[in-house]
Amino acid sequence: MLSTSTTGQACSGSTTTTTTTSTLSGGEADLRNFDLQAGDDLSQGDTNKEIAVAKFDVRGGDVAVQRVTVAMQPTTSSNGVNQHPWSFIQTLSVYNGNTKVGSVDVSSKSDWDQENAGSNADFSTGLDYYSVDVPVNTVIKEGDNNELSIRADAQNTIDTSDTAQSFNLVVPTNGIRAVDAKGIQEYTGSNGDSVILAFNTAQNGKLNITTASDNPNAGVLVADDTNTSDDFNVLAFNIKNSQDTDVDFNTITLDATSTGYGSTGHTVSNLVRKVTLDLDGDTYTGTISSTNGVATINFKNLNTTLKGNDTIEGTVSIELYGQTGHFNATGEGLVFGLRSVNVDAENSDTGDTSTVNGSATGKTQTVGVNGGITVQGNSNTTSESYNTNIPSQSTGNFTLKFDVTANGDNDIYVPKSVVATASTTAESTNANAGVIVFTDLAGAYSATTSASLTSTADTDSDNSAYYVVHAGDTETFTVNTTIDPATSGYYQVGLDMIRFTTVSTGGSLQNLDVDQTNSNFQTAQQYIH
Repeated sequence: MLSTSTTGQACSGSTTTTTTTSTLSGGEADLRNFDLQAGDDLSQGDTNKEIAVAKFDVRGGDVAVQRVTVAMQPTTSSNGVNQHPWSFIQTLSVYNGNTKVGSVDVSSKSDWDQENAGSNADFSTGLDYYSVDVPVNTVIKEGDNNELSIRADAQNTIDTSDTAQSFNLVVPTNGIRAVDAKGIQEYTGSNGDSVILAFNTAQNGKLNITTASDNPNAGVLVADDTNTSDDFNVLAFNIKNSQDTDVDFNTITLDATSTGYGSTGHTVSNLVRKVTLDLDGDTYTGTISSTNGVATINFKNLNTTLKGNDTIEGTVSIELYGQTGHFNATGEGLVFGLRSVNVDAENSDTGDTSTVNGSATGKTQTVGVNGGITVQGNSNTTSESYNTNIPSQSTGNFTLKFDVTANGDNDIYVPKSVVATASTTAESTNANAGVIVFTDLAGAYSATTSASLTSTADTDSDNSAYYVVHAGDTETFTVNTTIDPATSGYYQVGLDMIRFTTVSTGGSLQNLDVDQTNSNFQTAQQYIH
């Protein structure tokens, strides 16, 4: 076999490509069935973005591709709209599969040949077009249905006015040049086969905040009389980046509310000593600023990056002051949240501001002194006691089971009384009830209700009106609710509130609000005739 050397000439200079035909098999080759397919639009700052794909068949023998010519013609000549491809593209590359086989800098006018469209009838808009040769060195075997990917690095100067422009992109007739095993030059391409290349301004990151699946349930945070508490998780959220660009966080500011604030309650700054944000493994300490019952917690100088098309999780934890001299022994609570307007993030490359949407809100966390509870859903059942003689006298039976764990060093005591009600004011009008269940989840129907409370917990030996859950133990509580409806329909019951005290003789009750719409704390819907 013969060896030949060929030189590929780009407008800005020469690039020598040496092809050894002894590496090729077969005879005289034929490049046929050329097809140019569209790739992606190009955005400011894009790198290695596929803008077109040139497909063709190789028959008769192997070939070594030496050059790919790319020609571009602007589609609009409107005043002020840039018509020069070098203003949009920094580099053009050609890939064979995942391998880069050629590249050329096209960032200046001198890198391109400019020709009048009148010399080529296939460019029909009448505007000048521009072409550039990309020197290539790759072997394509006989019989392969080949694809050469044309890729681009975008300029960092594409702005809103540039997005009005697009280009007809072609690989011209004879634009792909190859040499076969006989040393013969073979060509393919088509002036009449074009695709549109359009442009966008930079993707700066499009972020969306949601509450994470492991967001802490409503609970009681156990404070000490005098000492700083342990760390408590109070909020978990996700931030998703739906664009293909990396984003850096600058600041994140949380909202916080003291639910007990008023004539006797205290500010967030009175209750909370320290707030920590863990953002994808990076840890930051916030600055608390309180005004009445509302506060902001600001995290500055963040050093966390969110990759393109990725999601990270943030977790917020707090330390409580010792109760003495800071807040009340009962009636205090905290809620934390994150809103989109309080996240400052930017494109890692350009520094332009990212778009942020969504929000995340934590559950109400009650502050208990020396003792508290956490509650987990256990199980629930529903049934109808159907009266075949008088269907309107049928009743529904709803059973809710939940587990109560005593946190801290003290036992906790839950009143044995229970209220089942459809009233949203039942919490205040039944201030001494140990458990409240809400019966209007499935619709506003008039009904007569009754309920009973049992537990695996022991009855307090000092006060038989209370169940006792010993420190560190977990006990199961069961509420059986009967509903006698005035109107046939679907009914449903949810756990609304649990009250407890750390004093066996029946001290002031602390409240744990439960989200009755959470499936862990609600029954299924039951139709009652």
